[in-house]
Amino acid sequence: MTAPGSLWDCLAASAERAPDKAAVRFYGSALTYRELVRQAEALASWLQHSGGVKPGDRVLLFSQ
Repeated sequence: MTAPGSLWDCLAASAERAPDKAAVRFYGSALTYRELVRQAEALASWLQHSGGVKPGDRVLLFSQ
């Protein structure tokens, strides 16, 4: 048995299978897998260029 892929791997695979399916629902709003991937990529780019994060680094996100 192999270990499951990363969260990103699972998200990317879901986005390939069903890009327009709702990935996240919150108080009547929804975000599709395509939109979620786009926002995740934008955040990763910002972290790499502004925050000094390198590919392969682990990042903890906290929100209130």
